[in-house]
Amino acid sequence: MTETENWQSAAEQALRTLWGEAITCTITDTFREQGRNRVYRLAVENGPVASVILKASLGDDENPYVVGDDAPRSAFSRFCNEWAGCEVLGPLGLGPVAYTGDPERGFYLMEDLGADAQSLADRLTGSDPTAAEAALFAYARSLGALHAATQESAAQWDALRTARGGAPPKPSVPGEFQSEVAKFGELAERYGVVLPESFVSELARIGVVVESPGDYLAFSPTDCCPDNHVLRGERVVFFDCEGARMRHALLDAAYLLAPFPTCWCTSKLPEGLPERLLAGYREHFPGGDDFEEQLTLVLAGWVLLTLTWDWAGNWEEEDHTWGLVTLRQRHLHRLENLLARPPLVALLPGVAQVAAELYGILKTRWADLEPMPLYPAFR
Repeated sequence: MTETENWQSAAEQALRTLWGEAITCTITDTFREQGRNRVYRLAVENGPVASVILKASLGDDENPYVVGDDAPRSAFSRFCNEWAGCEVLGPLGLGPVAYTGDPERGFYLMEDLGADAQSLADRLTGSDPTAAEAALFAYARSLGALHAATQESAAQWDALRTARGGAPPKPSVPGEFQSEVAKFGELAERYGVVLPESFVSELARIGVVVESPGDYLAFSPTDCCPDNHVLRGERVVFFDCEGARMRHALLDAAYLLAPFPTCWCTSKLPEGLPERLLAGYREHFPGGDDFEEQLTLVLAGWVLLTLTWDWAGNWEEEDHTWGLVTLRQRHLHRLENLLARPPLVALLPGVAQVAAELYGILKTRWADLEPMPLYPAFR
């Protein structure tokens, strides 16, 4: 049997156990057949649905799929997060329904969201600004609805995730986020910026907010990029839950301001639109009187963190394009967005000072750099 035939047979066996021996399956589309995952669409005969999606986690040479390996980023842990994440999202109408699976073989079967379904990325990279804006509002409101529905669901998530295998991922590891954003201070010093006395304590404040979300604790797929969901009416349906966990809800909401820190599909939104999108988010998840404060602290965390990443390339040595724009365009734009937040100076005066000085230095060094352009749909 070929690898594809093996997955087809495995899916058929699982669905026969679920829906009866009359079920037959045929792979009709291959979405991913290389790397650490496999993703297929299968036509289903004699079942309650016409098709399903199979997603399998194989891992790789450095991180193989080992049943029971609950290290935070292991292949097995990502698989369990995905399956349990669908079990959270599906009943809310905010994700695909998870049908069945096999943790021993590392695959699960979920609802087919449709061959013609569009994502926010499709709309943002298209040519219709009205359609793109509608998709952005669907995204923002869906995030708000998700966070509102799961605000008190930590126990449910732990139970679902434990049932899939291994220990549930922790919302945060004490000190981990702070240690990551601390690298921003090292970056600023390399450019000659002197760190004020309050800088370290302000980084600690950001870390405490992110790691101790309080009333802002909610379920997150954690990679809410514009291509990790599809549009369904006035909502979006999220998928890609490999990093799913309970965490600070505004880490997702801040994607609208950063914007989209973990995604190739990043560009500039029209002036004033992010604030209107946040208002749409707050229709469902209003937060407390400290919403603006919490959002500013979380946004600061994202911006400082992304400046220290090197997995997309060493932007200090040489700029290059990732997705729609360059790394340097992203960094300058995110610093601009952070510095424009009204509560920033009052909350984090030292961080604001360092960010402003670094922005000025980089802006001068990269004098020939074009400003980050609008998304294609808004040009």
